[in-house]
Amino acid sequence: MASAAVPRKAARQIANNHGRELYIYNHIQTKQVVYSFTQNLKNSDALKQIPFIGKKSRPAALRKDHWAPLATVIFPTKAMGLSTYHLLREFRKMHETMYEKSIMLEKSKRERKYMIMDQKANSIADLAESLRIEIARVQEKKPRKEEAQTKEEAQTEEEAPTDVNVMVRWRNILDAEYAAEWPPSVMHGDQGRADRPYKAPKASEPVVGDLVVEGQPAKEQVATA
Repeated sequence: MASAAVPRKAARQIANNHGRELYIYNHIQTKQVVYSFTQNLKNSDALKQIPFIGKKSRPAALRKDHWAPLATVIFPTKAMGLSTYHLLREFRKMHETMYEKSIMLEKSKRERKYMIMDQKANSIADLAESLRIEIARVQEKKPRKEEAQTKEEAQTEEEAPTDVNVMVRWRNILDAEYAAEWPPSVMHGDQGRADRPYKAPKASEPVVGDLVVEGQPAKEQVATA
């Protein structure tokens, strides 16, 4: 019985933290981007995010040596992480289906395919906008006027965070400049390195030479280092 309790405890811990950390990976050749709530990319989840837009645009399986960590986002609450993920997926769908007619008329089929596959810059700009939307939503939410009526509600009220600070750890801090502006409560830092180049380090691991500057645009943050 004791040995069976370990996996149950681990599974419970994973479920409790689901949404607190978002790992972003990009393809080193095509600059396609996928999102994951786990350190390791999973074929089933990642492939669903890659649309078929032409020959060799969607692989049958992911090659680990073709994908590299782009950033890790750490949220104050699971709900905020899940909501941000859904916003990112909606923005991605817009980029893949809505674009200027000149692209259809002036570009070849091959050029259009690689233009749509390249979502690195869009994804970073989408992240900044998604965080802005979510942070504003949390800050504008009015506090409850009535006291919690049940034990569960009281516990939720006690555990609710008082701030909405979000941490973004980058593999390359200069990638933050793809976004024109970041919300003031978003902090930026170095992601560090894992033991494998295709795997993001744990978000809880200490980072050497971390860069954390709050309340400045991305370009000013980089210049501060």
